[in-house]
Amino acid sequence: MPTYKKNFLDRVIFRIDFEKINLGSVKEYTSEISRFFGAPQSKQGESGMIQLDLNTKKIEHASDSFTSWVFKTKSEDALLEVGNSYLFIEYTKYKSSKELLEHVKEVVVPFINRFDITYLRRIGLRYINKIEFKDKDYLDWNKYINKEILGYLSFAKDNKYALARAMGQLAIREDDFNILFNFGILNQQKYPNIISDKAFLLDYDCHSIFPTDISEQELLDIVNKYSDATKSVFESSITSGYRSLIK
Repeated sequence: MPTYKKNFLDRVIFRIDFEKINLGSVKEYTSEISRFFGAPQSKQGESGMIQLDLNTKKIEHASDSFTSWVFKTKSEDALLEVGNSYLFIEYTKYKSSKELLEHVKEVVVPFINRFDITYLRRIGLRYINKIEFKDKDYLDWNKYINKEILGYLSFAKDNKYALARAMGQLAIREDDFNILFNFGILNQQKYPNIISDKAFLLDYDCHSIFPTDISEQELLDIVNKYSDATKSVFESSITSGYRSLIK
């Protein structure tokens, strides 16, 4: 698999979800996180669920407030957030999978061990690429994106449709994980107005299908597997023109 010096990554997110734990002792663990992500800040959150009472046929809303902890690097190009049922690391300036694997090994695995988490309900690794140019030909991406996934844009151009958004999606199934691949022109800032910026999204959300019993090596292997699978789909999505921009 080729490696590149540059990228168009807007965000990379690694996340695990687990059964609720008591975060009361999280302060004892902060020194291990702070080596990489700095001092923590508390944040109030609320989770909720809807229940149907079969006897009365009434729908009841239940909510549960909780405190999460957020750690940011000094440059604020990465953060880690810990809640009572999740942990995620988000990079806005992603260096390499080597950095991610180090954080998983040195931060995530100790967290799992500290709180006796024996299995994970979900494991996810998401790469969000946002390609932006100053051109005014907003719908022409043939030089950079595989033409096979641009059919809907050709349809719109041929029929002279004015577009406010043009997104496609593939749900790719592997043996024990899925890749949800969203691609196209999101027009996030100006929607529902007509597209007036040249920006294309390649969003790969790789995630587990089943709850997973976990060990340190298994988690590192899963991160590597998800990363390799995503890179494979990414390579199929782009052209030599794109590669020349990031080589």
